Amino acid sequence: MRLSSDRRPIVFHDSAYWLGSAVVLLVAAILRVAPAFHSLPYIDYIDEGYVLQQSIELLSHRTLDTRGYAYPPLPAYLTSIATLAYAPLYYLRHGHSLRHDLPRDKQLHTAEGDNYDLIAPPEIILAGRLVAILLGLGTVALTGVLAADLTNRRVAILAMLTAAVCPALVSRSSNVITDTFATFFAVLASYLSILMLREAERTRASILSICAGIAVGLAFACKYTIALSFGSVFIAAVFHPKVCLRVQLTAGAVAGLIVGSVMGSPLIFIKPLQVWHNFESATRNYSTIFSSPGYFGQAVQTTELGWFLTVTGCVGIIILLLGTLKTRLFVHGWLIFAAGLFVILGFRPFQPFRNLLPLVPEPMICYKAAVILLSARSRYAFKPSGSVGDDKNKRRSINSLFERVRLPVKR
Repeated sequence: MRLSSDRRPIVFHDSAYWLGSAVVLLVAAILRVAPAFHSLPYIDYIDEGYVLQQSIELLSHRTLDTRGYAYPPLPAYLTSIATLAYAPLYYLRHGHSLRHDLPRDKQLHTAEGDNYDLIAPPEIILAGRLVAILLGLGTVALTGVLAADLTNRRVAILAMLTAAVCPALVSRSSNVITDTFATFFAVLASYLSILMLREAERTRASILSICAGIAVGLAFACKYTIALSFGSVFIAAVFHPKVCLRVQLTAGAVAGLIVGSVMGSPLIFIKPLQVWHNFESATRNYSTIFSSPGYFGQAVQTTELGWFLTVTGCVGIIILLLGTLKTRLFVHGWLIFAAGLFVILGFRPFQPFRNLLPLVPEPMICYKAAVILLSARSRYAFKPSGSVGDDKNKRRSINSLFERVRLPVKR
C-alpha cells in the first residue's frame, strides 16, 4: 500500500483527549484515595514516620528547623501546611486546637530513645497522605502532557493510563514518603526542560530554564539524590537549537536550582555541617542493611513494573533515540539521571526500589510511544523504486512518527 497525500488522517480530537484524560485521572484518584484511610490512626509504612515526625516538630515549635536532616524537609513542610489548613475544622470538631493534641517533647524523646511510632493526632497522617495523593495525581498528569508534547495525544492517554495503574506508583502515592514528592518535581523539571527546548524567544526560554531549575531544586529538597534530575535540564539548555541562548539558559537553570534548594531546604545553607553529618550517619546505617533482590529483580516483579513494562520501556527508549532532536535530548537527559542514580545507589547492599521511583514515568512514555509509533509505521509501505520522492519519504519516515500520527485509510 502506498502512502498518498489525499488520504484523510485519523485525528485524535480535543474532546476525546480531554475526556480520556479526565477518566484516567479519575481512575488514578480512586486507586490512590481508598488506601489513604487504611490503618488510621496508625502508619502502615515505616518511612512515613520520618516525614511525620519532622512535621510534628515543625508544628510543635513553630519553626522551619526539623531537627532531623537525614532527609530534606520539603515533604514535612508541605504536610505541615496541609495540617494547618485543616486546623480550623479540627478546632470546630474537637473544641480545642490541633497543637493541643501534638505529642510533647518528653513523650517523643525519652531516656530509652526516640519514640518513632508516636504520631498524633491521626489527622496529621491523613493530611500528609492527601498531599502525597495530589502529587501522585500530578505525576500522572505530567506524564500525559509530557508524552503529548514529545509524541502525540494517543501516546499521552496510554502513558497516563499506565502511570495511573502502575503498582510502583500507586502503592507509594498514598504514603507520606519522600520518593513520591521527589518524583513529582523531577517529572515537572523534565517537562519544563522540554518546553524550554522548543522555545525560541529569549525571555520566555530564560524563564522556563529558571523554572526548570527551581523544580530540580524542589526535588532535591525532597530527596538529596534526585538533584541528579538536573541532567535533563542541563542537556536541554546546552543543546538548545538556538546556540546564542545556550549559555544564558544554562546559567538560568543553575540559578533556579539554587533558588529551589533554598526555598525547599533552607537548612542545607544554614546548617550545612549538621545536615552533612546526619546524612552521612543515615547512609552508614543503611549500609548495614542487605536487601534482595536488587533493583532489576524488583523492577520485573508484578508489584513494581513487571517484565513487560520493564523490557518494552527499554526498547522504547532506544526507539525514541531515533526520533527528533527533542525526543533524543529527552532520552539523553533521562539516561544521565538514571546513570547517576545507579552509580550512587547501584552498588550499595540496601536497594529499595523506591529509590528509583523518579525514573519510572519516563519509560512509560517511551514504551507507549514505541507501541503506537511502530504500529503506525507498519502501516506505511513505500514503493521499492529509487525515485527521489520515495527516498525523501524513507528518510522522513522515522521522524514523521514523532509528530502527530496520521494513519492512512484504505479505500
